[in-house]
Amino acid sequence: MARTTKQIHFNISEDLRQDLNRLEELYSDFKVTDICKDALKLAVRRYTDDITRIREDIKSLEGKIYTLEDDIDSISVNKSLLEVKLKDLKQLEEEMNKEKTERKPKMLFRNAVYKLSTELEDPGEIDIQMAESLAEEIGVPVESLINTAYELFNHEIELNEVDTKMPTLGDIHNLLPSK
Repeated sequence: MARTTKQIHFNISEDLRQDLNRLEELYSDFKVTDICKDALKLAVRRYTDDITRIREDIKSLEGKIYTLEDDIDSISVNKSLLEVKLKDLKQLEEEMNKEKTERKPKMLFRNAVYKLSTELEDPGEIDIQMAESLAEEIGVPVESLINTAYELFNHEIELNEVDTKMPTLGDIHNLLPSK
């Protein structure tokens, strides 16, 4: 309840009253009312500071809780995405194991193109001996392997598109010199 008067009344013991009277007689600057006002101001300031500090702590903790909840949500989303990727990779692995014999030449071509594209430091500087060796191992024309490696290196195609660039037997036959 807020006070509307300028005076505050309270009871004190008789001993305390006598001590206060004695101090007023000894010291002219000792004023009980001024001391009470100052004490009340200090108490209000202390109480306000404590409340303010508590309110700030509450806000800080609420902020930390909110941040943790966001982190938990983010972690849950990331976990879900990783689980989907893991499922897809396991499915791909299973499919690749089933189609191993069919995919083997394509995988060799893809690996050779990737190896050549990673060996490129500057365009135009490809290890021809490595390219010829890889092309011979796979059974494709070296030009096809080199061209596809350049396309991958220049980001004209992605790694998963490399096997679409593998020449077919008809393409290889057309590249052979005619007799």
